[in-house]
Amino acid sequence: MDFFAEAVLTTFDSNTQLRWDLSSRSEAAARFSMAEALVTTTFERTEGPEWRVEFDVEPADSLPLKMAFCVFSGVFKAVREFPGEQAAGEAHVRQ
Repeated sequence: MDFFAEAVLTTFDSNTQLRWDLSSRSEAAARFSMAEALVTTTFERTEGPEWRVEFDVEPADSLPLKMAFCVFSGVFKAVREFPGEQAAGEAHVRQ
């Protein structure tokens, strides 16, 4: 495998510390910091068992473009760890 492919795959193996907010039955959020920015991955219940996922970086212009793989890695980690129906509505923040 060439160097670039190995570097990309390594960044997707995230060890980002996620802070979860599971206090709502219809919405959950996972947050993590990256450099000078805060990344929020939001899960919003739509119809039935389906959830819509989006993410936001604040402030977006403070994060260097080269950090994009790290941001996506953290977002994908949040998607993999999302507890869905099992934890929705728990009145606490899981770290």
